[in-house]
Amino acid sequence: MNDEENAIMRAHLTCPDPTYADRKILRTWKKAISGDAKAQYHLGYCYENGIGVDKCLFLAATWYNEASEQGYGKATKALGDLVWGGPDHDFDHMWRLLNKMCELGDPEAMKYLGTIYWQGHGVKKSYEKAVD
Repeated sequence: MNDEENAIMRAHLTCPDPTYADRKILRTWKKAISGDAKAQYHLGYCYENGIGVDKCLFLAATWYNEASEQGYGKATKALGDLVWGGPDHDFDHMWRLLNKMCELGDPEAMKYLGTIYWQGHGVKKSYEKAVD
């Protein structure tokens, strides 16, 4: 995460009288910036859903990606859902995430990838690859 992203994060967490939830978010953030993949995933979830912080899909994707890069499967799936459901509908990015999830052994990703091949969404239909 670069300095600008850290500044955005700090701005979202600044409040004059922190509540329990604010303190919990701050603890999670501290764990996340120290490299804790589970905390990064949870922080991404908070940003995606506006839990304890302002909703910010950019920061949600940033934190999901940080956790995903460490092999945290839930984060990879969440990032994939965010990318797939986003306004840009980035198929190439989604494709890379699905393949990564399959490599991690995620059965849902394997099923989804099979469906993509079966129906030919963005790829040439291939019943052989669908059942593989």
